[in-house]
Amino acid sequence: MANSNSLIRDSNPRAGKSTSSLKLIYIFDLQCPACSISNIAMNKIVDIYKDRIEIIYKNFPLPIHPQAKPAAYAAQALYIQKPDKFVEFKDKVYQQQANLSPEVLENMAKSFNLDMDKWSVNKNSKQVQDFVSRDVSDLSQPNLPTSSYETGNNRIQATPSFILLKDDKVIT
Repeated sequence: MANSNSLIRDSNPRAGKSTSSLKLIYIFDLQCPACSISNIAMNKIVDIYKDRIEIIYKNFPLPIHPQAKPAAYAAQALYIQKPDKFVEFKDKVYQQQANLSPEVLENMAKSFNLDMDKWSVNKNSKQVQDFVSRDVSDLSQPNLPTSSYETGNNRIQATPSFILLKDDKVIT
């Protein structure tokens, strides 16, 4: 069974109370229509329970969404410069989900007053690509309990998915 040490990394964006014993891992794809809808509920959870829970965001760009990986790289590059703006950027990406061209992602990033040269270098860097790849790898562990509607080998196969932890133990 997976534990929180293999699921939560420093590179994962977060919201809520970092010292909370209750953690919700939100597994998402920035081009996934269902994730866009669940994002509204996730933001409400953060607003209502921000003093009692920590949300950990894990990228899981699905191969069926060709712009999901570039969007994940763009979001992760923003997170490097402005960690407190990740959720806002993610929300903006979901609002523009129908067109996540490189130009659209760049214009979104510009609206956050980033150092655009650094952002561009970061989004194309091996470091950022490794962050996203590690999320996918972390979520490919066997016997990983999940809320995903896909079943079979008990691995994350669909987005959105959720894993709830209490005191660093997965709640099944």
